[in-house]
Amino acid sequence: MTRKQKWMPFIFVTLVVMGVLAFFTAVTHAQSSATITTDAQAITVGDPVILTVSVTHPKGSVVLFPELQTNWGDFIVRSQSAPQTVSNGDGTAVTSQQIDTRLFAPGDFQTPPLTITIADTAGNLSETAVPSLPLNVQSVLVEGDTELRDIKPQANLPLPAVWPYLAAGLVGTAVVAFVLFRRRQKSAVDNRLPHEKALDALAMIDKQGYVQNGRYKEQYAAVSDTLRTYFETITKIPFTDRTTAEIRYDLAAGPLNLGDAQRLLLLLEDADWVKFAKVTPTPHEAERLTQEARQLVLDTKPQPTAEESGQKNNRQKPKTRQPMKKALSENG
Repeated sequence: MTRKQKWMPFIFVTLVVMGVLAFFTAVTHAQSSATITTDAQAITVGDPVILTVSVTHPKGSVVLFPELQTNWGDFIVRSQSAPQTVSNGDGTAVTSQQIDTRLFAPGDFQTPPLTITIADTAGNLSETAVPSLPLNVQSVLVEGDTELRDIKPQANLPLPAVWPYLAAGLVGTAVVAFVLFRRRQKSAVDNRLPHEKALDALAMIDKQGYVQNGRYKEQYAAVSDTLRTYFETITKIPFTDRTTAEIRYDLAAGPLNLGDAQRLLLLLEDADWVKFAKVTPTPHEAERLTQEARQLVLDTKPQPTAEESGQKNNRQKPKTRQPMKKALSENG
């Protein structure tokens, strides 16, 4: 047997298989067709134009409709319905989809080219072209017609869905912020000394513009809270949620020298009068409040260096002033 004779059965089988595939492909194409129709009659500019695309195909195959862009030729596509399939009694089926469109200019139009993909039971793909549908759009204006009519409602053009991207962006931002916050919470350590924290807080109070805006009660409350926090830290005496009288009793034990204790109590008492007795200080008194608080913090900051100790011993004794309560009583 020659080499050519050995290959003849294989070549014959191959040709038979190709012929069968070509036959079934031809049958599939012959059984597949597509049309596009509309129920719209007299179409005017901006009217809804519902197009129905119907594809006849072998039963068991799947019709794949393309997703149209918003601007589909001269048409504005608002939506596409889900495909619906109805089985015929002759081994074929019809799959339909409705396309909600608009035309915003008068004249003659036709639907743009549209190709439908069909997948058979074996997974083979074929394409079927949809013939174009001619449409005539009339103007809402009629020559010689001067009658006033109501304005048509504004058309709602579809916008691309942006909420998934916004939601994803917000979630991503929140996650990044949380991670950074946790890292900073673990790594960031406030190394400021107690007096430095108090001075920064007093500087921030000055920047709030309490005096300029006449918000004396807020200013005196903020200064009082700052002093209470600072002296509670350096003296270990609880200042929070305690009255000035209770603090006076603890200060008598001597954690501060007499002069500094008197200055602190004087500032706290003035703050009490403004906060609780609704006494209104003068702008000069309000400006002097933070100055005196700042100087008191500087004079009582703990663990001074040798140079700072010498300066503290040589500092001038601060001028005494009357408590706000006494000044009020003397002024009637």
